[in-house]
Amino acid sequence: MVKAHGLELLRFFSAFSVLVWHYQHFYAAEKVAYVASEQPLYNYLNFFYNHGSYGVQVFWCLSGFVFCMRYFLRNRDIVKLWNFFVNRFSRLYPLHFLTLLLVALLQYIYHHRYDSYFVYQDNGIKAFIRQIFFVSSWFDVWRLSFNGPVWSVSVEVFVYFGFVFLLRLASMFKMASLMVAFFCAVIWFAGVGNEFFECGAYFFVGILSAMLLSSDLPREKFVGLLCFYCFLLFSIFYFFDMVSEEVFLFMLVPLIVILMAILPLKNQRLLGVFDFLGGLNYASYLMHFPLQLAVILVFGWLGLQLPVFSVWFFVGYLILVFTISAVVFRKFEMPAQKFIRDFALNNHADVMR
Repeated sequence: MVKAHGLELLRFFSAFSVLVWHYQHFYAAEKVAYVASEQPLYNYLNFFYNHGSYGVQVFWCLSGFVFCMRYFLRNRDIVKLWNFFVNRFSRLYPLHFLTLLLVALLQYIYHHRYDSYFVYQDNGIKAFIRQIFFVSSWFDVWRLSFNGPVWSVSVEVFVYFGFVFLLRLASMFKMASLMVAFFCAVIWFAGVGNEFFECGAYFFVGILSAMLLSSDLPREKFVGLLCFYCFLLFSIFYFFDMVSEEVFLFMLVPLIVILMAILPLKNQRLLGVFDFLGGLNYASYLMHFPLQLAVILVFGWLGLQLPVFSVWFFVGYLILVFTISAVVFRKFEMPAQKFIRDFALNNHADVMR
């Protein structure tokens, strides 16, 4: 399958939605009540202000889709665990470690000035050690610390182990993925499990979406299967009285991923823009909180109040995040990935987004 440029655009909008959702962090510094309808450009961005946190679920589904394409559908041979580990480590850890140190420093300055931490209060030694090993959410999902948004990546890292294990099943991988996605979804929507089950459900339904898209089914059967998928899930959840906004989201996200994957795009210049924007998703996701901290400290040092209701401040915040993210992606993320992969794999593997 050729590269799905539409997925890069979806990556960007998923990161953008989280950025808009987390704009409310600024209100914690000003101790002002956050009311979504009063935010800058609310008439145009109301979906992101009210539902922007769902960008995390889209990320999880996208990861499953891309992993299936890369490690199962393209590479029929058994994936080498060391290669998988190095690829994931080089993709996720360098920027995580950089932002962890940056937030630790900025939180120390913030605490010294205001006698409290900004938004995420658990910034002790134990939390720091957990962050170093990327397991900050393995013990208590919502005990957020340091660079708080990384919680969703920590949860996803745990799910990777399940993915690698199922890959070893080879011919049983498809059925096993279906069973895991179904099991995790039922446990999550029944209110029994935590966010690890939610992540597992989205990740493995992303895998199933990639399998469905890569099949040789005629268009009519393909559409029919999608409709049957929606009907089956809705029927099951309705029977068990579990219909909710989360259920509809779970049905909708894989459909969006599939539609963006098959989106017909031919303009080469536009494709380049989409690829560039999609490449910024991880940097913008990890950089926006430390940048918020830095902005607040600068305004406090200047003795100025944050103009949180200003359109110009809001637009400036977004421009700052994506500009810094572009620099970090080009000057830090990509070189760090290449260095680690060249060192650990002794080859010149392409950077995998």
